[in-house]
Amino acid sequence: MSIQMIQTSQANQNLTVVGFRPNGDSFKGTVCGATPFEAKMGLLADFRYSEDGGDLSISCVLDTSTGRLLDQVGVSSDEDLFTEVEAVDTVLFHASQGGSRERIKAYLSFFEYVLTDLPEVFEGLVGGSRVAGEDLAVQYEDLKGRTYEFLPSEALLVLAEKALKSDRSGASLQVKKMAERAGVALDRAIAVALG
Repeated sequence: MSIQMIQTSQANQNLTVVGFRPNGDSFKGTVCGATPFEAKMGLLADFRYSEDGGDLSISCVLDTSTGRLLDQVGVSSDEDLFTEVEAVDTVLFHASQGGSRERIKAYLSFFEYVLTDLPEVFEGLVGGSRVAGEDLAVQYEDLKGRTYEFLPSEALLVLAEKALKSDRSGASLQVKKMAERAGVALDRAIAVALG
């Protein structure tokens, strides 16, 4: 597991990420990211949760406009991304810090339940699209008896964005990508698990 941390934010810049796929094919792509680490971790998560799924190893990051080498610390999906359960657990910890609105507290409570009782819903998530008329929203009653209706993927995205304000390890960025890219698969898995 990489312990490299996201550095303090700076202006977004175009970065060229160079690496290779497991079959040996080379990869070169341009991303907009505040730091080379954010660009690398975001791209690894994008590949993991893309519809065709996949791993990626990254060897370096270049400044797109100048070609200057910015980072040559290698990372890969297998070695440097968290397991989904670890990543979500980290997000819940960071999203719970500081004050939270009641809806955020309900999201936290819901995902604490999911992590404890239904961790399998996070296995093998990849992108996909919603079927017309498919209702994947859940109703969740908090400890005070208030009922909330929401899509789990949208709730997880809110938590990841809140956690990104303090979590500098990359777990929050990974969960954000998971909620964006594989949200429908997560919503379906939770709907099936809840029966």
